[in-house]
Amino acid sequence: MHWKSDLKPHTDSVLSIRNVEAVVLVEGIKSKEGKIMDNKTYDAFDYKRNPNITFVCRKVTITPAAGKKSFKITAPGNLTMAGVTRKVALAGEGVVDDDGTLSSVSHSPSRCLTSR
Repeated sequence: MHWKSDLKPHTDSVLSIRNVEAVVLVEGIKSKEGKIMDNKTYDAFDYKRNPNITFVCRKVTITPAAGKKSFKITAPGNLTMAGVTRKVALAGEGVVDDDGTLSSVSHSPSRCLTSR
C-alpha cells in the first residue's frame, strides 16, 4: 500500500489534511486460508483489469479530541474496488507526537454514503 496527502501540521495539532490518495495492490492481499482463497479474492476483484483498490479524499474534517494533541478525523471520499466506485466516509483518531509526526492513527470500517 502507498498513500500521499497534503498535511499542514501545527505545534500542538493538525490544521488540515487534504488530497489523500491511498492505493492497495490487490495481489498484496493475503488470506490466512492460503493460496486457494487468495486466488478467489483476486478473481472477485478482477485483478487483471483492476489491479488496485484506491481511496481518494480531497478534504479531511479534523476535530480536536480528548488530550491536547489528539484529534478525530472524518474522511469522505471515493473508494474504487473491482472497477466500481462508491462514496464512503472513513473515521479515525490520531496524535501529534512531540516531533510533529502523526501516530496512533486508526480507521473504522467504511460506511457507505450511497448505495447501489
